[in-house]
Amino acid sequence: MSGKPLPPFPLAAVAAPSAAKAAARPARPAGPTVMPGAPVRMPAMAAVPPEAHLDEAVTLWQDGRRADAEVTAAAALGLPKRLKGADKARALTQIAEKLYFAGDYTEASEAAGRALKADRTVLSARLIRAAALRGWGPLADAEADARAAVKAAPGNPAATDGLVAVLLDQGRPEDAETAVRALIARAPRVAAAHALLGRLLRRRGRYDEAVAAVEAALACPDAQPPRLLWVLGATLHDTGRYDEAVDAFRGSIALAPKVGDAHAALVESLQAAGRHAEAVEAVKAARKAVPGYDKRFLDLLYEAPPTAIPDAPADPSRVILVNGFGHYPAVPLGISLVKSYVAEKGEGFEASCADTNAWRFDALYRALRDDALYPSFEDRETFVAAGTVFREGGVEFDDPTTYDQHLQPFIKYFSLFYDNGLNRVRRAEGAGAPTPWWVIRDAEALVAKRPGVVGISITYTDQLPYAVLLARTIRRLDRSIRIVFGGGFFKAVNLDGFLAEDYVDYLVLHAGEACFLALVEALRSGADPLPEIPGLAFRDPATGRAKVSGDGFPVDYNTQPFADFADFDPPQYFVPEPVYPVLSSRGCYWRRCTFCNHFASYAGTYKTQAIDRVVHEMAHQQAARGARLFTFVDEMISAKRFKKISEEILAQGLDLHYYALAKPTADFTPEILQLMHKAGCRAVYWGMESGSERILALMDKGNTVESSETTLRLASEAGIRNHIFLIVGFPTETRDDLDDTVDFMLRNSAYIDQILCGHFVLEPGTPIHDRPAEFGIRKVYYKRSLANGELVGFEPDGWLDQQTAGRYAEVLRDHVFDLFSPRGRYFGTPRDHIIACYASQPMGGPRFDKDLPDAGAVRAMLDTPDSVPKVKTFDLQPVW
Repeated sequence: MSGKPLPPFPLAAVAAPSAAKAAARPARPAGPTVMPGAPVRMPAMAAVPPEAHLDEAVTLWQDGRRADAEVTAAAALGLPKRLKGADKARALTQIAEKLYFAGDYTEASEAAGRALKADRTVLSARLIRAAALRGWGPLADAEADARAAVKAAPGNPAATDGLVAVLLDQGRPEDAETAVRALIARAPRVAAAHALLGRLLRRRGRYDEAVAAVEAALACPDAQPPRLLWVLGATLHDTGRYDEAVDAFRGSIALAPKVGDAHAALVESLQAAGRHAEAVEAVKAARKAVPGYDKRFLDLLYEAPPTAIPDAPADPSRVILVNGFGHYPAVPLGISLVKSYVAEKGEGFEASCADTNAWRFDALYRALRDDALYPSFEDRETFVAAGTVFREGGVEFDDPTTYDQHLQPFIKYFSLFYDNGLNRVRRAEGAGAPTPWWVIRDAEALVAKRPGVVGISITYTDQLPYAVLLARTIRRLDRSIRIVFGGGFFKAVNLDGFLAEDYVDYLVLHAGEACFLALVEALRSGADPLPEIPGLAFRDPATGRAKVSGDGFPVDYNTQPFADFADFDPPQYFVPEPVYPVLSSRGCYWRRCTFCNHFASYAGTYKTQAIDRVVHEMAHQQAARGARLFTFVDEMISAKRFKKISEEILAQGLDLHYYALAKPTADFTPEILQLMHKAGCRAVYWGMESGSERILALMDKGNTVESSETTLRLASEAGIRNHIFLIVGFPTETRDDLDDTVDFMLRNSAYIDQILCGHFVLEPGTPIHDRPAEFGIRKVYYKRSLANGELVGFEPDGWLDQQTAGRYAEVLRDHVFDLFSPRGRYFGTPRDHIIACYASQPMGGPRFDKDLPDAGAVRAMLDTPDSVPKVKTFDLQPVW
């Protein structure tokens, strides 16, 4: 995907740059020195120096003591104190390297730049500077340095690889290919040069050419056959030539039998080919041959033969909208709204939804239930029993004690399914491993329906790797299908590289219903060029750059069709009654919280639907789906709007229950809260965030300690359950501030039903990110990423560091906050269970019998957090 280097070869021990940990000084990960996208070593600079001295040098550099940093690095390297020329460059290059691998790209580029001033011939400094500049944003400068590195070392694949990474980020794959072919012309017998071309062509969807390039690498005198056979197999696999891939992987295993990557890849290809029994035997062989294979490569296998794709052309009137793997299953709203819009506003379209995220969890559950998963697990019966209870409901679901007993194994297995799937798609999308077989099955199922357009929605960052692999596979299976991305993840930032990818045709930004319909209508008509469609982003063929056509269609939300949930199978969501999402507004009416950037998904606007229209939609879902349970997925709903919604629900005589998000402001009066409960509100997630008045003011939340305290009490007395969001380690937060928060929670424990606590993270596009000095942040580890979708590291200036904040949050969760609910510490992780549980017990209220530690005991735990025992993590015992 855009913003990442070309995938390195996992059989070469390659170090990847890690995100900076805000609490710790930079330390280079284990592994040889490489730049992004370079699967080969940079020129050696020295034997590994004493790490402690280099860490000290980096600390001095980041503190602005540049001269002292150079002297300290020189001492670590055994160089004279009075540094000149090559010695000075060598010391600065080591500092730059350490900074780069800590994710401090701005300082790494500065240190590498100074190294080049001392000695312009140091190739490693040039490579570091180019990679660091690319890491934080100025791509034109990164390209200049990368080209200078190529000029200095024209036959060095690492130099060209660095240039390729920059060109791909700029959305210039043609120029990247030109650069690699020029490298091959200069170094025709260097295997890494041909392998680089193979990786680039594979990424561009030119699989047969990619195979030929890797075969050329294997024929070079410096080839490393075990690694290159793995690369060849992965390329053949993604081409759909699974039997040939199997042969390549077996050849790699024969040469390097203890390398797990080839074994894991062999399993993927056997499964993809429908050779399940052989895949199981391959796992058994891998477990014998590779120490620790199970921990790194846990294969969850079940019988899943390939789907035959009809020999018929794709239908431009047929549209499939996909919610991809990467989050806990819940009925998706976005694609359901787009489907209904296309079906009602368009003419002659056949639109449908596919929740492949739910497919994945359901398939693994069914495999365990039917004892058809390899490996099985010792306590699989407890998970199957939990899944049955959660699907069917009954006394064991309603009773808090038995619910908790079922929830623990359920969360254990769903965590396994999630982590295993995410690791596999990340390894394929980011490290060049073969596409997971189950992603291929999803793509086959979609393509078999012969759609003319597939729309892929991404809401969460973790969905991106799967979505990329799914799109690549769809493109390989049928290049005539147009692939359109969209969803709340995307913002009009850093899009050039993504839009130039072979698997991306278009990207819909902001509220996408009208934009998507206009696009599919234009595609069906064969319009060339496309008309101007507001909110559409694509690669302009004339300029090769990303083009965004306006901010999106003006939308009248009061005339839009109701969401169509007909394509979803309720049991796949593991809740006794389906919980349907409702969106009464888009954007945030407040738009001032200093830690938040969610408003950017809606172009900074706030638009509401008429109250009667919102409630009519709930009535429509009751009539169409028998819906009784709802979740409002608005960013936040005000007290005034809650009052109007409640009045309308009662006026229409609807029997329903819902939960929603709000902030505990003073305008939530007893009358409004009682009205909300009467109209079906059973729980509210309150964005309280802190119990410190000073911190709330810095957050600019609009609620105070007093308003929060009053609102929680009044809501509880009205029968509404209160779930709380808290942030630990907000900028400038001290122990005193955190103690205030703990005191608040304990003081009001009778009125709080659950607390969701996490430590502060810094997101691009937030006021804190843009004005860090105002919030006590001494340093931000700026990072360039697709749509600003990745978190950013930082260092506090004298307040709670993030390592401490993270540990505080963990202690408070494990030993205080998770004790608030009788349904156990995991209640709320399947968020829709909240309303499903509370609907069976319609009246909440204060509970004064909670067994909680007192404030002194909590303070004692926070005084020595490392001595507090951690809650035991999940323990799974596979049965092979």
